[in-house]
Amino acid sequence: SPHAHVCAQTVSTLCSFYLAICLFPAAKFKAQAEIDAFVERMHRCPTLDEKEQLPFLCALITELYRWGLVAPLGIPHCFVADAEYEGHIIPAGTSILINAG
Repeated sequence: SPHAHVCAQTVSTLCSFYLAICLFPAAKFKAQAEIDAFVERMHRCPTLDEKEQLPFLCALITELYRWGLVAPLGIPHCFVADAEYEGHIIPAGTSILINAG
């Protein structure tokens, strides 16, 4: 079910978060300082529409999604014709996977 994937992603991300703050306490303090500065300035908690004002926290969350990936975000694709990418020839029939991180 779609809800099971969302739940698994949430649990995986939270586990990654707890591991990250144990391994990298400086990152936790930097994210907390960013949130505290926002709250002090605005006298309220941030909303999702204001995430650009919390760049370190957004980067931290993005890294957590990459670190604790539950499942690939895409499906394999196949080239139907030869293609060139950065000077390299990719033959027709080659399967590719996106970088999920």
